[in-house]
Amino acid sequence: MQQKILIINDSSLEGRIMLDLLSYQGYHVNVARSGQEGLSMAKSFEPDVIICDIVLPGMNGLELARLLQEDVDTQKIQIIIASSNNNKQDKLEAFRCGAFDYLVKPLDFDELLLRLEIVLRYKQSIDKLKRRETILRAGSIRDFLTGLYNRQYLDQKMAEELARVKRYGHTFSVLLTDVDFFKQINDRHGHLVGDKILIHLAGRLQLKVRSTDTVCRFGGEEFCIIAPETDSHGAFELAEKLRKTIEKEPVIVSEDFKIPITASFGIAEYEGPEETTKSLLERADRALYNAKKKGRNRVE
Repeated sequence: MQQKILIINDSSLEGRIMLDLLSYQGYHVNVARSGQEGLSMAKSFEPDVIICDIVLPGMNGLELARLLQEDVDTQKIQIIIASSNNNKQDKLEAFRCGAFDYLVKPLDFDELLLRLEIVLRYKQSIDKLKRRETILRAGSIRDFLTGLYNRQYLDQKMAEELARVKRYGHTFSVLLTDVDFFKQINDRHGHLVGDKILIHLAGRLQLKVRSTDTVCRFGGEEFCIIAPETDSHGAFELAEKLRKTIEKEPVIVSEDFKIPITASFGIAEYEGPEETTKSLLERADRALYNAKKKGRNRVE
């Protein structure tokens, strides 16, 4: 991908020379003539690096650098400040405002290209580390088999939801569900088939819940759904919709082998300020146990 450079310089001659030089080196280059125009282009053009003159009309380069670093949409852009002032105070102030480098004018273009290469390598390394961090973070909260959120994320989300309803006086419900007779299916057909059933169920749950709901694998064959702004009546309706979907859609193991499954559900609604993650999940678990006890394939 072509790397993008934004030059912010109110001198038409200097801007044109740098535009031609950097374009010749294979960079995608744009030029802004003022700090305000540069700020706007930083958001629309999304450059990898900004080469910014310290003296600009309206907004100077240091103020621009500070604003770019404070905005989450632009703080990943690396900034090189260019100035005719070669004093320590200006350099320190530039670095305090978020600049990666400081070049003294008149610019030596060989030095500029080398400094630009260094800052781009640095940015690539940072971007790579951030992508890896995102992948690792996603992996730490996702269930490997089903791709749903895992128990660790469930605990985190429950704490957030409890804090929200206690603060604003709203309500929410949790639904626990698992596959009826799952142990017998596993014993009869093997764990690979059991895994296919869990993946199938996870997919049905994820597909049929609302965008505001959170589906997690609770453990084993159990799944949990956090349903914000939902009382017990709404939770019952949601569980019934899911139960009927699961009942009518068998698991396709192979072209000529399908296994019909059913699921039982237990629901629990938030009851007040003393409620905890543990107490709410325990009530949902008892309701699920009652659904099993009363014949399975039902909601309690």
